[in-house]
Amino acid sequence: MKVKKSWIVLVSIAITIIFTFVITIALRPDIRYIIGETIDQLGVTANVKKVDKESLELIDCDLKTVMSAENLYYDYTLMLINDEYKLTKDISEFAILYGNTDVKMNHSITKDYAELVKAVKENCKEDILYISSAYEKTEDNGVEAGEHSAGLAIDVYVKDYKGKDFLKTRAGQYVNSNCWKFGFIVRYPYYGTNKTGVEYEPWHIRYVGYPHAEIMYKNKWTLEEYLDKLKVGEFYEYGGYYISKQNGNTITIPEKYSLIGISPDNTGNYILTIKQVEDVE
Repeated sequence: MKVKKSWIVLVSIAITIIFTFVITIALRPDIRYIIGETIDQLGVTANVKKVDKESLELIDCDLKTVMSAENLYYDYTLMLINDEYKLTKDISEFAILYGNTDVKMNHSITKDYAELVKAVKENCKEDILYISSAYEKTEDNGVEAGEHSAGLAIDVYVKDYKGKDFLKTRAGQYVNSNCWKFGFIVRYPYYGTNKTGVEYEPWHIRYVGYPHAEIMYKNKWTLEEYLDKLKVGEFYEYGGYYISKQNGNTITIPEKYSLIGISPDNTGNYILTIKQVEDVE
């Protein structure tokens, strides 16, 4: 009899837990989103291939000299800024006004952010994406400042839904699933707390550019993980780009390229993003 009662109690507890879980999912669009996104991402990867350097026609260049080369740009889009690697360089000169607003952001991201805003409006009907925080000036020239002081991070929201509630909206879910298409990542994703040390912030997007945003999103890597996986001196290939982490005053680049971006990573290295020359038949 006691065994039967214990069994009934256990079944009742199990039913209560399942019922509570189902009701919670039904009432919480943000939780439904996380579950659905996790399922949708199963088996999705970005296959970044390591390139045999012998197969590339590489040349060594002085970093300062190459800065004036044709089809080459220098920005800060791949800087790692966290509790370990503070922003100690003042790059406020690169913060410009976004459109016809009084909001400032790094000049590298304004065009792609405008495209993201447009996509949200087109795909989420009446939802309009607003900015609660972008570039933030610091008192001592950026010393020990965060991502907002670099102008590379944007906190977004829609009317009546800020912070964690942003994920309960169509716009919030669209941004979290699609911002990579515009060069952004969710800087503190729900799966990356143990790597970033920061709880999930679905409203905080960070610009890293192409093809890096796609690689991080599809492989579910945080910025910390991605930069750690790139080894100094190696070349990688993905989506029509070569990617290379290098350091020192001399960099190695392909003799032929379409466009090269150079960004410091704030750990003593540079990340080269090299758009390959398209084959012309």
